[in-house]
Amino acid sequence: MGVQNTVAKNYMSRNDIFAQLVNYYVFHGREAVRPTDLRSVDASEVILLPDRTGGKRSVEKYRDILKQCVFKVAEETGYLFIGIENQTEVHYAMPVRTMLYDALNYAGQVSKMADKHKGERDVMTGAEFLSGLKKEDRLVPVITVIVYFGQRPWDGPCSLHEMLCDSSQEVLDCVGEYRLNLIDPHQMTEKDYSSLGDSLQYVMRFIGASGSKAAMEKLLDDFKENYMYMERDAAELLSACTKTRLVIEEENEEVVNMCKAWDDMQEECLERGKEEGRKEGRKAACRQMKEAVLEIRNGYNTIDKLISRGFPRDMAENAIEIAGQFGF
Repeated sequence: MGVQNTVAKNYMSRNDIFAQLVNYYVFHGREAVRPTDLRSVDASEVILLPDRTGGKRSVEKYRDILKQCVFKVAEETGYLFIGIENQTEVHYAMPVRTMLYDALNYAGQVSKMADKHKGERDVMTGAEFLSGLKKEDRLVPVITVIVYFGQRPWDGPCSLHEMLCDSSQEVLDCVGEYRLNLIDPHQMTEKDYSSLGDSLQYVMRFIGASGSKAAMEKLLDDFKENYMYMERDAAELLSACTKTRLVIEEENEEVVNMCKAWDDMQEECLERGKEEGRKEGRKAACRQMKEAVLEIRNGYNTIDKLISRGFPRDMAENAIEIAGQFGF
């Protein structure tokens, strides 16, 4: 796992951040889920399937994060499995990937229910015995949310239909669309940002503005206080995703100044640009000197002749000297 994925997983695994995201995306900004309503569960999705020999083979996929969630809306209390996939790059097969995660989770739920009925020797009808489930059994909904931290807008497919070759509408009507639950900060509105909690919204705002220097400078000016005193793990996530170098003076420092980090990066980029310019200047001078020496070998063997070929006097003099050292 790369640094970007590690810091993203550490940040998004926090129950307070996870709850912010679920309330924003699933419940449209309502506080239906509290951090205490979340419980981490095994993020591996595993199912045993029969093989051709009559035995079993294991199919296993690993999510980034998976939590069991209790939600309360009005007087209703319910349960969900919420998975988060952190993407720092566009994934062009993401609809199939998330569909597989969710299918394995549902298959696992069915398998556990069937094993429970079998272990408890529950009386079942023929149809129930065939499926392993009783008629009244119900599965817990599974939702996978893609949180995108890339510096350019998501340009991958957002549904299974977008991945399919051209086909008639009649065919597509019979194929599940399997739409992505995608959070792309480049497509978020001010209302979207404001629906998130104080930490996550400023992470999303920063990522959304990161592709434009002008947008970033406006953001840091509009929300200067928020970025001058940013949570360390949020700042580390932004640093990893936007290549903004952080200077953390104390090991236990809890807040980081992202405004200074951005200014430092801009200054470093300026200095690198100047240095590259100087390097290119030196390279150009070397190329021109080589050309002057070659002209000497072609018969333009005096300073005046080299000047007539467009070379500066000091370069012509140096070229004559170099040519003399090599005897031509």
